[in-house]
Amino acid sequence: MNIESEPEVAPPVPEKPRSMVERKIEEANARHQAEIALLNRMASIIDSLPEHIAANCYIFSDYLDFNTLTREPDSCRVIEVEEEVPATKIVRRKLVCSGPEV
Repeated sequence: MNIESEPEVAPPVPEKPRSMVERKIEEANARHQAEIALLNRMASIIDSLPEHIAANCYIFSDYLDFNTLTREPDSCRVIEVEEEVPATKIVRRKLVCSGPEV
């Protein structure tokens, strides 16, 4: 075997430790991706709301948070509605409000 004909193999280069900024960017990306996934799961609920209510809807943890609504907080509640669909049953939540708008 001819030693001169074998390609030189460079020694493995140890990975450079990530900087604090790189770790913070990765953490921010992970939080952002989790927020997008949660928004996608909540999309059907938010889309079913009237626009003036959905505009004041925020996601907090696994809950929808409604701020600065035009009705008293006690006049609204979320109810579950069962709908029969052939071969499956769907349970949806709807926001139901009573009383005059303020």
